[in-house]
Amino acid sequence: AMMSLVSGCCEWYFHKQELHFLMLGLDGSGKTSLLERIKHDVGNDDPSTRRTSTPATAIPQLNKISPTVGLNIGRFEVRGVNTIIWDLGGQSGLRSIWDKYYPDTHGLIWVVDCSDASRFEEAKETLESVLHQSELDGVPLLVLANKADRPGAIGSEEVKRRCVAHEGGLVRRQVKVVSVSAWDGRGVAEALLGFIDLLKRGPGHSTDPSP
Repeated sequence: AMMSLVSGCCEWYFHKQELHFLMLGLDGSGKTSLLERIKHDVGNDDPSTRRTSTPATAIPQLNKISPTVGLNIGRFEVRGVNTIIWDLGGQSGLRSIWDKYYPDTHGLIWVVDCSDASRFEEAKETLESVLHQSELDGVPLLVLANKADRPGAIGSEEVKRRCVAHEGGLVRRQVKVVSVSAWDGRGVAEALLGFIDLLKRGPGHSTDPSP
């Protein structure tokens, strides 16, 4: 019995799942703020102490964020999974490095500023070009409609209609669109934990039309 217990522990240790999330989006959409919010709210695996209601003013990292010019990395363990999030700069001149991370991506997180209608079309076209890359075929997509706390922000259904392409790249891909706010934390933990659960079950190839 002891040998089987040791064997089981070794098997668990060496087969511990690791998930790689690639977080992309236009510059100014709030990717790095979301990464800091995720690290703060989701990095703590105990639901009873998860700090989803912490105001942004109490999270120092959220108050000193500048545009990303390279790569930010978030690493934490949640629900028995080693989770790594790569946050890449979204300025047009920096998007050429995105494809270096595609082959190792298990889940794609696309961030949209749902309060800035002037960039919806650019966001939609950029996402469409990303989803047409062969290395991302079948990779599940989580769209975070960020800045939902701001005046003029649109809901997740409207974001899906105006900012997410409905052809080509969505074929054989699981898709979820969620309204969130890095500033006040709404929706962030639930969205990411749900996405992790989806990938733990194994990436499927059907499109989920629900928001």
